[in-house]
Amino acid sequence: MQDNLARQLPQPQYMPQPQRKSAPVRRTVPQKKHKFRWSVLVIGLICFGLSMVMIQRFAYLNEIDQEIANVQKQLFLIEASNKQKTLKMEESMDLKKLEEVATSQLGMSKPGKNQVVYVEVTNQDSAEILQLEKKQGILEEIMQGAKVLWNKVTAS
Repeated sequence: MQDNLARQLPQPQYMPQPQRKSAPVRRTVPQKKHKFRWSVLVIGLICFGLSMVMIQRFAYLNEIDQEIANVQKQLFLIEASNKQKTLKMEESMDLKKLEEVATSQLGMSKPGKNQVVYVEVTNQDSAEILQLEKKQGILEEIMQGAKVLWNKVTAS
């Protein structure tokens, strides 16, 4: 074997080349058509309707409150007028004035000592009330009987 006397060339060394970053690939995705969402519309209409009902109720309540305030004011005025008229009536019922009217206009006079008659009552005063009896139901009759029985038991 003979050696090769030729000069050896340096062996090329493998040097990795820097990788180039490729631009991002843009893919065109077909755009979806946005569907009209009926549920959003329905929910929105329901919320709007409920808010309108609430506003109407609040307006109604406010109206009722105003009426109550007006009626209370009228009641206060009527009660004040009633008190004034009561005081005026009480002032006009003075006993001296009443006696004067009775003696001068009506011709009345005070009774003398011989005109007074004293009556002595030995029995207690009593009164009897007569009313038409209305028809009672079974429950009323039972309650009436129970009351009579209870009165007899408690009396003895």
